[in-house]
Amino acid sequence: MTNKDLWRRGAELLGAEELSRRFRRWIQNLINRELAKRENKSVSQLFLDQAQSVVDDLNKRTGRNYRLTESAKTKIRAILTSGYSVQDFYKVHEVMMRRWSDDPKMRDYLRPSTLWQLSKFDERLALWAPVKSPEKKKKQKREPRVDQREVDKVLARPWHDFDTWSEFVMHVAQLPDAESLARYPMPPEIDRMRRAPGMFLRIIKKDPTLAAVDEEYQRLKKRIKR
Repeated sequence: MTNKDLWRRGAELLGAEELSRRFRRWIQNLINRELAKRENKSVSQLFLDQAQSVVDDLNKRTGRNYRLTESAKTKIRAILTSGYSVQDFYKVHEVMMRRWSDDPKMRDYLRPSTLWQLSKFDERLALWAPVKSPEKKKKQKREPRVDQREVDKVLARPWHDFDTWSEFVMHVAQLPDAESLARYPMPPEIDRMRRAPGMFLRIIKKDPTLAAVDEEYQRLKKRIKR
């Protein structure tokens, strides 16, 4: 099988999101082992160097003097072992500085306990985009357009029209971007359930504890149909 075939097969079995998460975690671990080997360091020493770089970058941007405490190490390790890189930390620092540094109420949150939360790290990383000059913007190629007809098909089917909770979540997962997802009409309770940490992975793995979630989904459906 070609690499493309392997990826397609993996996505069919695990879902593209979960496959990407596992691949990122695996490749980042492979990179770290190779870096440690080339720099003649142990993996643990490489981690300490990386963690110190993260702290130094945050101090440089904020003008503060955070230290590499045990708590900081724990937070950084959790994020790195999830497949993120030191450069991803830099991007989160940069984008949150852009958003919060000029806000008197928010600038105090430019600190490790807030910025290095694993549960929100991906969301913050997704906000980052390189600052480009006008000349580069003109030369930038346009991304392929989303097939709006397919998006409209997904949007047309209401959230309460599915036999199970899993079917609903997999249906919504077909939406290509956050903008399309925001257009999908669903009650706040349903949206909160869908956004629950690890929900997509639980569905992929057919977690038996989803039975309780499905019961709640059926209850909400009955409420709508009354």
